[in-house]
Amino acid sequence: MLAGYFALLIAALDLANVRAGVEIMTVAVIAAAVVITRKPAEFVRDWWFLLLGLVMWNLSGPVAAHSPFPAHLDFMWRIDRILFAGHDPVYILQHSLLHPGHVGPLDVATAVAYNMHLPEPYLAGYFLWRLDRTIYLQFAACVLVLLVSGFVTFILFPAIPPWLAALRYGKVVGVVNQFGPVLRAHPLPFHGTPIFYVFKLSGDPIAAFPSEHAAFPLLELLAFRLCAPRWVAAILACWVAWVLFTVVYLGEHWVTDAIAGYVYAVAIFAAVRWLCRPSDVRLGTAVG
Repeated sequence: MLAGYFALLIAALDLANVRAGVEIMTVAVIAAAVVITRKPAEFVRDWWFLLLGLVMWNLSGPVAAHSPFPAHLDFMWRIDRILFAGHDPVYILQHSLLHPGHVGPLDVATAVAYNMHLPEPYLAGYFLWRLDRTIYLQFAACVLVLLVSGFVTFILFPAIPPWLAALRYGKVVGVVNQFGPVLRAHPLPFHGTPIFYVFKLSGDPIAAFPSEHAAFPLLELLAFRLCAPRWVAAILACWVAWVLFTVVYLGEHWVTDAIAGYVYAVAIFAAVRWLCRPSDVRLGTAVG
């Protein structure tokens, strides 16, 4: 029932061309807790801090956009070229698969996956909450630490994405922001969310490193493999791979950004899991 509810919700929002922002997703999970799960008190107890953190995350982009530090580009560009024997993976994907000026099925499919970034922690968190409250609380802690860590990194290390590197800096010539044409073909009513529209806010385009788009799917995989059947983990592993393809193909992230996102996710998950172990176990491990 929950899977059907959330699937219909996301499908309806896509068909209505409404962005699944924090406002809508917050109402959606509250409705699920009250109508389907019927545990409103437990939901408030276990979710208030995560919902507050996600709302603040939504507002962190406009703050990070005013970082006083210089923007970085060469670091990600050079690492990508080292990893791919002197080639640019973004250019390779777009040159092989993209049709400039045309929005095809692949562009729509990757844009939909890219747009799932904001609903993801809500959906994953809710299913984890129903499967295993302990794992959910650890996942929620990981999400909040990841968001804070990403926000701090975006301020200290503003990173230029591939499409902007091509547009303004002459790097990876021929790369475009393929998410933009999809939005122009299927324009969403708000830039960001209604909060952005009302207060005339704008996101931070220079925040590629680390890729939270890549970090969230891996964080979900790490959590669900502890409390769900193996086939769920297999599906999530495919999702990790698809999101990696998506962010590179659309020109939104370097492969280096995704790797950094994976490092953040694994390190944060391992740290939270270790801290949540009984104190005697942790002390014994440290002594050993």
